[in-house]
Parts: sequence; C-alpha cells; structure tokens
Amino acid sequence: MHKATAFLRKRDKIEMLRHDRTNHIGRHREAGPAALLSAVPIRMPLSIGAFSGTRGVQFVSLAGWPLLSRNRWTGDVRFPGHAVETRTPYFLDVSPGFFETMRIGQIDGRDFRRGDVPPRLNGSTQPLPGAGIVNEAFARTYFNGQNPVGRSVNVRIDKDLAAPMEIVGYVRDAVYYDVREPMHPTVYVPMLNKEHNTLLVLLVHTAGDPLALAPMVRRAVSEVRPDFR
Repeated sequence: MHKATAFLRKRDKIEMLRHDRTNHIGRHREAGPAALLSAVPIRMPLSIGAFSGTRGVQFVSLAGWPLLSRNRWTGDVRFPGHAVETRTPYFLDVSPGFFETMRIGQIDGRDFRRGDVPPRLNGSTQPLPGAGIVNEAFARTYFNGQNPVGRSVNVRIDKDLAAPMEIVGYVRDAVYYDVREPMHPTVYVPMLNKEHNTLLVLLVHTAGDPLALAPMVRRAVSEVRPDFR
C-alpha cells in the first residue's frame, strides 16, 4: 500500500483492501454509525465533491484506512521535558470532515481545513512544520491530561530529523487498531493530495440504510476511476 505523506512509518501489519465487489460495500459498526461504502484509489477533491447534495448522504470524508481495519502506523513524538515514550502514538492521515463522519467528538480547537499540511521534509534535509489533531489519550500521555491545543511537539520524520507539529484540534478517544487494547495516543494529520493510484478509504455517513446508496457510490467512484467495477 503506497502512502504519500513523508513520515517515517513503522507498519506492524498492513491488510490490503482488495479491489473486488466483496470489499467495496460493508458496514463499519464499531467506530460509530458511519458506513464504510468504498475503499478504492480516488482523487480527494473529486470523490468528496461528487456526493455534495446527494439525498441520504450526511457526511463524507477520506482516510488512509478505516479505524479497526487492523492497519496501523506509528511514529515517534518528542516533547521538551518529557521522556521518550516506549508506546509510540498511532498516526492516521484524514481529510476534513473525518471526525464528523465517524462521530468522534471535538473537545477543542478545529478540524483540518484547506491548506493544512502534515509535518514533512522539503527535499531530504529541511524539516517543515505542519498541523495535527490529537486524542484524549495523547493529551494524558504528553500533557498530563491538559488541553493541548496550541502546543507544539516534534515528530520524527527521518532517522535524525524531526519537524514541529502544531496541535490545532483535540478530539475524543476512538478505538484505532483493536478493541482489546487500551486506548492509544493517536495523532491525526492532514491528508496531502494523493496520487491517482493511491489506495484511500471513502467514508460515507448516511441517514438511512447505507447499502441503498451502493449504486450511487459505484457511479461516483467510477467517474474518477473508470477501471472500477
């Protein structure tokens, strides 16, 4: 699975979402009432815009993969005066509207907006600052449970390089990898423009039965990916 953001990632397990009919349609019950209707390579502006004003669709967003998909991405976070954690945070790249779609409550700060970028490298050596949104477990781990909005941490991007990340939002905990593990510190980062062949997950929150919208989802995705069947 190709990911375009520039973080150094340690992938403990990657389960590819296959391009067949059995995996395009399904419900994602554990993370809230949102329905996962499609998991295919999509261009972000076109895929979300295609659903604007569609009857029955309440919220639409994109993510690198869905919560509870048994995928995970971890990264080192450093904060002055705080010892390095042995349990590194999870990361997930998401589009604006992800938290509304997944019904993850916002405590303070804001959602991502157009122009936000993740911490990254300019070339191979120059770290560039970015934005992030963190959960309650992250605040408990790094800020003694205090509101972290407006604070900055350093995120390791390469072996010896870290970039600053401003915390712009603070959200409720949500299970990321496995319901049996303790709630894990999580950092959500803005989704960069993806390449056409990058696998993203389209999340659609519906007012009724999500399966009733399956034909519409297929048509909208096919406009962006003609090879999708």
